[in-house]
Amino acid sequence: MSTAGRPPPKGTGFQDTWSLDQDEDEMLKRVPYGFDPGHPHADDLRMKSFIAGASLNQKQVTGSGFDEMLAVMYAKASGFTRFLCNALDLPF
Repeated sequence: MSTAGRPPPKGTGFQDTWSLDQDEDEMLKRVPYGFDPGHPHADDLRMKSFIAGASLNQKQVTGSGFDEMLAVMYAKASGFTRFLCNALDLPF
């Protein structure tokens, strides 16, 4: 694998590469029925959607090895994607 223009792929986990941003306009006003409003992950329960992002510069995107770097990044997102698919009873 080429190392030209490297990182995001830092560590081995999702959070080492991806970030989840909360959009207050795209969140429920309160937690779904049946959940305690004081739940430690109440903000996550209020989210209507999950969008993961990663910052890449032009050198990384246009350099050799971009496809391998992107494959590593997507692999790090597979556990999160699997979790969401399972929660919605969708195949992964």
